[in-house]
Parts: sequence; structure tokens; C-alpha cells
Amino acid sequence: MTFTEARAGDNLIIQIVFGKQNMDLPSKIIDVRGQNLIVDIIYLDKKMLNLSSEHIRVHLMLIREGKAPIVWKNITCKIIKENEQAFYQITSYSEGYENNRREAFRLYIGNDGVAQIGINKKALEVIVRDVSENGFSFVTSIDVKMAVGEPVRLVFIDLDITFSLMGIVVRKVNVNEKEVLYGCKLSVKNDKLLKYINNKQRQTISANKNKEYKGPGMGTKVSKVKKKKESKKNRYETTAEIKNLFVKVLHEDNNEK
Repeated sequence: MTFTEARAGDNLIIQIVFGKQNMDLPSKIIDVRGQNLIVDIIYLDKKMLNLSSEHIRVHLMLIREGKAPIVWKNITCKIIKENEQAFYQITSYSEGYENNRREAFRLYIGNDGVAQIGINKKALEVIVRDVSENGFSFVTSIDVKMAVGEPVRLVFIDLDITFSLMGIVVRKVNVNEKEVLYGCKLSVKNDKLLKYINNKQRQTISANKNKEYKGPGMGTKVSKVKKKKESKKNRYETTAEIKNLFVKVLHEDNNEK
């Protein structure tokens, strides 16, 4: 696919790679001019982000509703000005390709959580559907208009660990008349996430083995110690408490900036 097949208004994810680190940031196509895209400028700390440095590589992902995203690797990007307004002019010397493969194992969660889609938007009560080292998804009864391409933050708790995941909405699906699923790509790497996924997998394998090799006559009595641990594990499960935690995490993030 070439840039000529893209359309003004399409949502993009611009991936900046520096060494072994990367950051994904949302943007939008303003105009398509032959082999060039004119794209919204990204601002960090109220300053224009320069994407023409020789120390970084830049990739582009075109988000398509109901279809696999299109990826262009190693694009060139320079800042131009028109009518006193700044834009990126993006050029690619290779064709894009559909990114159909699932890049990482997805772990089903099913816990309550709170999500914020867009900047300075109201927090939503959600059910965390799954997570992977590259992304996450959740279900809610709220249909957020124009959600694809928007930044998103998800907060949930499991195994006594608080997760605050930053991402970009890349997919929105109406599951039924009452629920909407939002699929998100991680924009900031979370070091706790992979360890958590591995621990949950080990728990599942261990539980399945215990069921498989359970001897005849063995009861299902739960000890007081186990009950105490389960009570501790579930102490954050009310939505109100998770909401309070979400506000706390946002406050801490703002203080760090």
C-alpha cells in the first residue's frame, strides 16, 4: 500500500525508536499529496517534537476501522509551515504492509478496572479483557465517539500489583447492544507487565496440574490462611476503590512531570 491510498482524517500511530527503546504517539493525516503525507504535529511539554534526528528511527502505522493496520518502516519526517501553522511532511521510500500477526501472547484477565480515553476525559468503569506485553483490551458499556487513535490510560489491580498502562486505541468493536470492546496498543513499555503475565501463566498451569492429579477422596476444604490471602487479594475489587486509585495514579504522574 502506498500513501496515495490513505485519506485525510485517518488516524496514525507514529513510533519513535531509539536504541532498544520505543515510544508510540497518536497523530492524524491532514492531507495526502502524492507520495507525501501532511500530518498533525506532536507536542511534548508544549514543544514540537522533532522527528528528523539521525539518532532515531521512525515507523508509521495507519489505523483502519475493522481492518488490519498498515505499517511503513523507516519513514522520513520533516517539519513544514503553512499559514503560520506547523505540520509534519512524511515520506516513505517503501510500500506499507498489513500487520496481521499477533505479536505477543494475550492473557485473559476479567478484572474490574478504570480507563480514560482521550485527554482530560471522564474515567470509565471497565472490565479488563486481556493484556499482552504489547497491548491490552477492555470492555465497557460506554460508547466513546471517535475513540480510535486517542490516547488511553488503564488502571487495574491483580496479584496485589497496581498497573497503570498507557496506550493508543487501535480498535473499537460493538460486542453486543450493551458493551463495546476497545483494543489498545501500548505506547509506553511497562516493566511489571511481562513478569505479571509469566506469573499468571504459571499459576494457571499449576492450578490445572492440581486438578488433574487430585487424588481420590481429597476434599476441597479451604484453610483459614488461604481464606485470609484471598480476602487480602480481593480488597481492591470494588469499582469505587479502583476509581480512587486511578485518581491517585494520575496525581502522582502529574507531580513527576
